[in-house]
Amino acid sequence: MSTVMRRLVGCGLVAVIAVGMFVALSGASVEAAGGGWGDCPRQGIECPMIYDPVTCDGVTYSNSCVAWVACAENCEPGNPGS
Repeated sequence: MSTVMRRLVGCGLVAVIAVGMFVALSGASVEAAGGGWGDCPRQGIECPMIYDPVTCDGVTYSNSCVAWVACAENCEPGNPGS
């Protein structure tokens, strides 16, 4: 294992990136991924900078990870204004 990878694992960044990538890329619902992650809005979660909009109760987020961090509910893929 490389030194860089050891540092990433040691900091816990790999787990944060993996959760964000799973939620953003898998199409998993925001609600399904959310249980047990603390108070809202969630703190210390880094989301990928991928534009794949979701709209939750009339608010559009850049991707499902960002919506999940904001504790958004009733999310649908896409941006209804486009």
